[in-house]
Formats: sequence, C-alpha cells, structure tokens
Amino acid sequence: MNFINPIEILSLQNRTVNEIDSSVIRKAKRRIQADIELSDDGHISYNGTNITKSDTERAINELDNQEKIEFYHFIANNKNLNSFLAAGDEKFFSQFRQESIYKLPSFVNFVSPYFTEKYDRALFKAFQNNDETTFKKIISVPPLV
Repeated sequence: MNFINPIEILSLQNRTVNEIDSSVIRKAKRRIQADIELSDDGHISYNGTNITKSDTERAINELDNQEKIEFYHFIANNKNLNSFLAAGDEKFFSQFRQESIYKLPSFVNFVSPYFTEKYDRALFKAFQNNDETTFKKIISVPPLV
C-alpha cells in the first residue's frame, strides 16, 4: 500500500487547515492534473516513485473528509513522518518527537496501514543487515498501530 499525501502533491501544506476547502482543492487538482498531462510519460515523481493521474485522483478524493484533511495536513508538515510513510525514510526514528496527535485513536487508525508496512520493512531490513543501532532506534519508537 503506497502512501500518497494529497496535501503535499497539491502543495497545500503551507495553508492553514481552515483555508483548505473544496474550491482550493479543485484549483490545485486542476494544476496537478495539467502537470501530469503535460509530462512526457504521464507521471509525476512523488518521493521516489512515479504516480499517475488515477493515483492522484484516488488520493485527492480522500480530502472529502475534514478529519482526513487535518491528518494529511499534519503529516505533510511533519517531514520525517511523511517521508517515512511515503518512502520508508528511517530518519523518522532517529529524529522522533512524540506528538499529541499520535495518541488520537482516529489518527492511529488512519495512519496504521501505511505505518505498519513501512515499520515492518524498516525493522526487517535493520535485522537482516545486522544493524543493531538502527534496530534499537526503530524499536524505541512506539509504533503508530
């Protein structure tokens, strides 16, 4: 399961959550779709992977729910968490900061499918590479599941 943050692909992370409404989303959506259509291969790069117009469409449709807008906005502004969920960047563990939102059951339910997969891969990779330092950093962070 690939994590695509619609707030990030629409470049809305610098706006406040209250400013993000259906008209703002619609305008940003048209821009990103135009970028995809004008690209040579029908893709845009997102955290090391290529995503298509249908991928962006699915991600943007998640923004119909205000709570999800808040969650995606928080993740987009927490670069380490966003990079971990999207690309498995392990910097999240070495620079971990406990946030109050991590205690919200609705946030944990939202992020859990993406976090679980990346956490599992990171843990397995550190174990397989016999990287004790990284392994300890990973297990020291309470998983968001």
